[in-house]
Amino acid sequence: MTERARAWCAVVVWGAFIFGVSSFPRLHVAPAPWMKYQPDKIFHFLEYTIFGYFLTRAFWLTYNFRSTLALALATFAAGTLYSVSDEWHQKFIPGRHSDPMDVAADALGVAAGTYILLKKTKGSAPHA
Repeated sequence: MTERARAWCAVVVWGAFIFGVSSFPRLHVAPAPWMKYQPDKIFHFLEYTIFGYFLTRAFWLTYNFRSTLALALATFAAGTLYSVSDEWHQKFIPGRHSDPMDVAADALGVAAGTYILLKKTKGSAPHA
């Protein structure tokens, strides 16, 4: 399997994981007393950080972007669009709802994942 194929497999598998977790009805995690924010926003951020990392790597290995900014913007747009579709999907799950703040946490996660990969690779093509 080529490096590009492995990169896209990671995107598909992680996207399926996100979809699967979103399919659980009435998923609720109570905040710890010391937490100012709902922990579900942290989970959203973390799962989309991983998704953003995988997506950035797959885009980089597949398309010839003129700059890392173009790569980052494409990844951000695609990752955020997936987040919006995930929130829409949750509207149809009993006990779940769609929350724009989840999309915001997801978008920040995608940006973080992109940043981590670009910082790790220092401008050279990413590898496994």
